[in-house]
Amino acid sequence: MVNPPVEFDPFSDEYFDDPYDLYRRMRDEAPVSFNERYGFWALFRYQDVCRAHKEWQSFSSSHGVDLSTLSKPPERIRRLQSIIMLDPPEHDRLRALVSRAFTPRAVSGLEPMVTEVIVGFLDAVDDDGFDAVADFSGPFPVEIISRMLGVPEPDRQQIRHWLDLMLHREPGEIDPTPEGMGAAIEAVAYFLELVADKRRHPGDDMISRLMEAEVDRGDGDLTRLDDGEIAGFATLLGGAGAETVTKLVGNAVVLFARNPDEWRKVLDDPGRIGGAVEEILRFWPPSQYQGRFSVRDSDYGGVTVPAGHPTILVTGSANRDERFHDRPDRFDIDRPPGPGPRLRLRHPQLPGRRPRPDGEPHRHRRAGPSVAQVRGGRGRLPAGPHGQRGRLFEGAAPAGGLTGLDPRSRPVGLTGESCQLAPGEGWVGGREGS
Repeated sequence: MVNPPVEFDPFSDEYFDDPYDLYRRMRDEAPVSFNERYGFWALFRYQDVCRAHKEWQSFSSSHGVDLSTLSKPPERIRRLQSIIMLDPPEHDRLRALVSRAFTPRAVSGLEPMVTEVIVGFLDAVDDDGFDAVADFSGPFPVEIISRMLGVPEPDRQQIRHWLDLMLHREPGEIDPTPEGMGAAIEAVAYFLELVADKRRHPGDDMISRLMEAEVDRGDGDLTRLDDGEIAGFATLLGGAGAETVTKLVGNAVVLFARNPDEWRKVLDDPGRIGGAVEEILRFWPPSQYQGRFSVRDSDYGGVTVPAGHPTILVTGSANRDERFHDRPDRFDIDRPPGPGPRLRLRHPQLPGRRPRPDGEPHRHRRAGPSVAQVRGGRGRLPAGPHGQRGRLFEGAAPAGGLTGLDPRSRPVGLTGESCQLAPGEGWVGGREGS
């Protein structure tokens, strides 16, 4: 019996239920493929995904970062004023502003606040059982990032509810639902109003500091950001904080429940937390793919990806590529790093069907403390035949690669010498899925 030709449909039930068998077939049978229905190209092997991420001159982010935005006119995308939809040098100049808020010193200074928030949510859960996402990994990340931005306390959780609607996709649909588009309008309007209020009443927060920052627009003159640019930053950072760590911590609960020996390693040695976070990111990356637009012909494995097409770089597949990773389908927190340093790709959230656990941190400053506090007894992994006890993951029983997960989000890690960026080479930017 001959198998039908393999096809990659990122809006299919097969993909959302568990894409990893499909990824394996794509790597073996069609590592560089074109989807006729949606009109995009896709890369699946580790080396190809690494190479394409570095070649921003060939694969641009300025046309959008997911299949919805990539299908829109470029001039419409430019009006969004989003850093994740820029290429160098514009992206580099604006990213430098945000990076100042995440220097090692600045991030270390945030740890007391991060720990306070995480402990507060863990202290409030029911010891007899709780929903790990709804009660913990969902609310605490957005609380942290919104505090940093200067969002008033009553409004903080609303950010993630807007984001869930914005990222939701119906089967076979590349665009948001009407509810999602309405949520996007509400979120942007909210941050524009907040920025205006901060101009009248500045505080000790990121939005207020961005108002004072100056940026070189490329002509040698320094100018300040306008309200639209600042609101764009805030919308992006608020969304990222609301979604990616939520996914990471949710994934951690599922993976450690399924792999109790690995959890025992963390209990016995907190020095392994960093490696555990890295392995969670590799095994179930928060961003399953990142969207780009091909602006010139490129050859990959003897196949030409022509200019003028949306192209998605499937990190979820690359992180399970047998050609690079040893025993890639095994979850191992002691997995040695590949040759060369880890390349971190930063990108926006990708659309999904519904909120599910999965995600990633910035240098583990939010994910690491959450794992550490759970390890320390303020929360504990559930027990049971499938790692579930009480109401863990109500309505989203994890199974397979993405049941209970979501391929929509942000920073992903690829290890390997081929993924190193030389000084000034390329943009580590963008989206996550995106």
